[in-house]
Amino acid sequence: MFSRDNKTVIVFVGLQPLPESVWVHVLSSLAEITAVHDRRWLSEFRAIEIYSVCTDKARMHAYIAKTLPDFLQSHAIDYFILDLATRSKKILVTDVDSTLIQNECIDELARMAGVEKAVSEMTASAMHGAIPFDEALRKRVALLRGLLASALEEVYANAIRLTPGARTLSATLREQGLHLVMVSGGFTYFTARLSEELGFHHHHANTLEIRDGVLTGEVSGPIIDKETKRRILIQHCATLRFDTSLAIALGDGANDLPMLITAGDGIAYHAKPIVEQTVMNRIRYNDLTAVLFALGLADYQFSAIEEEISAELKKT
Repeated sequence: MFSRDNKTVIVFVGLQPLPESVWVHVLSSLAEITAVHDRRWLSEFRAIEIYSVCTDKARMHAYIAKTLPDFLQSHAIDYFILDLATRSKKILVTDVDSTLIQNECIDELARMAGVEKAVSEMTASAMHGAIPFDEALRKRVALLRGLLASALEEVYANAIRLTPGARTLSATLREQGLHLVMVSGGFTYFTARLSEELGFHHHHANTLEIRDGVLTGEVSGPIIDKETKRRILIQHCATLRFDTSLAIALGDGANDLPMLITAGDGIAYHAKPIVEQTVMNRIRYNDLTAVLFALGLADYQFSAIEEEISAELKKT
């Protein structure tokens, strides 16, 4: 019988069902580096998990990156390599902007304030790790000085778009018993509402200072930077008495790197180059439901109703 101890699982996920010949090629390519002990469809001809006795995940990642990159790209296939012993997670800690939602909230506010170009350029630089996040945030928020606080509601109601699969991801993991935590370099106004909408247990973000119904251009309290995100993940695991190996983290930018590295498994979602170069498990082609496949859940276990999924896709 195949034991879970000291074994790994490799999960391949296509955007859609693919011809059997595609999967035959993937399996035959893997045979050169590891014995395939068993395999299981998570979604027929779309997502497959393959069990291996090879425990050197970095070596397997390097092999796949060297031998299959063009093939995987041409068929829009993502892959993940995880330890079987810690694959069943207890907590999800996720970034928000450009991960759970498609937007950068501060860029949307900047558009309303007429400073979109300056702010979006600083956002991009911070997410790529070119300038310190806290410095970039303070400079961007300062440019919002004088913006009516009512703009926050307008942005949330009319501009914010959930990432495809966000509802399915949160509903399914909640049903599976995971603790769900948002940790954002954005703002509590948005995370509080998103947390309620998606059923998260906790949210952490920066607080915009508002006085007399107007943004002052300041942030109240400490800034949620990359080290703060990492500490929040560790603190939630400690409070819940889970080892960090039982945490899964999602993010896209340089501000997420320590959190992604600290979690038992970090997954980079359509990430910036600095993150792609560091985090081995990445979603490049799929939506957020690929995370569920990575964790070993089959498509029939997904919780969101079809209407919710369709609504998400129509907004893209």
